[in-house]
Amino acid sequence: KKATVHYQLAVNFFKDSGLIVADCPVLQLCTCGKTIGHAKRMFAEALELWMESVLEMGTLEAALLELGWQKQRSAGFIAPQQANYPPRKVNLLAQSYFPVELPIAA
Repeated sequence: KKATVHYQLAVNFFKDSGLIVADCPVLQLCTCGKTIGHAKRMFAEALELWMESVLEMGTLEAALLELGWQKQRSAGFIAPQQANYPPRKVNLLAQSYFPVELPIAA
């Protein structure tokens, strides 16, 4: 089994068009739900599907590099300080952290 690094990904929750949007800027991954709890469950599912997909295709490293992550041999990947897409002014309702395990960069 490959060595991994544990990350806590920040996910912002805000209201848009009557739905609660769950947005993770460092992965440019978002989804929505009818409530914050529903949006959290939907985001957890989206994150799991994203991870399964990039690991199965062998494109995790390329995807993270494209998103602005930096490869660090001893620490795995370092998330970007800011998202690579323009920030939106939103009325933030909540912020949660989702755990994810990423392999240490070779």
